Amino acid sequence: MHAVAEAARNVAVTGAQPLAITNCMNFGNPERAVVMWQFAESIRGMRDACLAFNTPVTGGNVSFYNESGDSRSGRRPWSACSACSRTIGSATSTQ
Repeated sequence: MHAVAEAARNVAVTGAQPLAITNCMNFGNPERAVVMWQFAESIRGMRDACLAFNTPVTGGNVSFYNESGDSRSGRRPWSACSACSRTIGSATSTQ
């Protein structure tokens, strides 16, 4: 839910209207119960946020087995938000 909210805020502060999101769901070994639980809860949170912001998911991917030995880096969901601005001149950068 936080990833969707952050993506929506990032476009809203530029004066644009959030329209839809795309996601990249990176997780570890889904054969481990805790990883499957994390995945399921991430999907549930993304669904709840999309309903709250009225933004559909228009694309994305899921990647499992993102771990090597003791390293579990890269195991996190993220989302990007597409938006529409009425006038390009009124948009501001988040940089």
